[in-house]
Amino acid sequence: MSYLNTLSAKQRDNAAIVVDRAKKGGITSPFSLAAILSVISKESGFMPQNEVTYANTPNARIRAIFGSRVANLSEAQLESLKKNDAAFYEQVYGMQWNHILGLGNTQKGDGYKYRGRGFNGITGRYLYDKYGKLTGHNLIDNPDKLNEIPVAADVAVAYFKNQFASPNNRLSAYSSTGINDFSNVKDSTLAFYHANAGWGKTPQQIMADTTGGLKRALDRAPEFYVWEGITKGSSKKKMIVAVGAFVALAVSGYLLYKNLKTN
Repeated sequence: MSYLNTLSAKQRDNAAIVVDRAKKGGITSPFSLAAILSVISKESGFMPQNEVTYANTPNARIRAIFGSRVANLSEAQLESLKKNDAAFYEQVYGMQWNHILGLGNTQKGDGYKYRGRGFNGITGRYLYDKYGKLTGHNLIDNPDKLNEIPVAADVAVAYFKNQFASPNNRLSAYSSTGINDFSNVKDSTLAFYHANAGWGKTPQQIMADTTGGLKRALDRAPEFYVWEGITKGSSKKKMIVAVGAFVALAVSGYLLYKNLKTN
């Protein structure tokens, strides 16, 4: 079964909202739109939400995801910690990791308060503040607002636009010079996936795909590329242009005929 066939009507509506906001924000390439949707699909399934609990996640997977941030914990300690969401997120996102993660968490409890939310997992006080201001929302005092669909869509679009505009982007690794400059869906998906993870990672680290998220995004991207939610309206526009050209040609021909007949 295709991934699109597993989506509910609500998920499809939300995906369409993302596409609409992205186009209005200047992201118009079908390759780029497909990439955004593929990344969001693996992050939230088009239902903006708090980062999922790790209470029932195997310790080995937690260690693969968070690496050094849980390396000092024994199996028993990690087993106990993951049952307490507030303590767990403080452990992996707390201000003690600012020098590595740059999340901007400055107060005790920020790790949990500003855990991943929205369509694409915005994480950390710094990003909540930055993208709240860019989109006109107070996400510092109201972090759960990031789970409101219009807000989540606007923040996701703003995030990707900002990432692609960064002088530190790694677009050359994906044969691109800008957010709409892709010639195939694989390169666009790799680039948007890397942008979402952060340009601080190397392409090699992205390709290692320790969580399996990249594979899911790459598998789904071709479906999104031909999805009517992206292509909707394009045929109508082409038809309007074609009809307009035909009418112009017909009028021109008529005037020429009339002129020749007069002469």
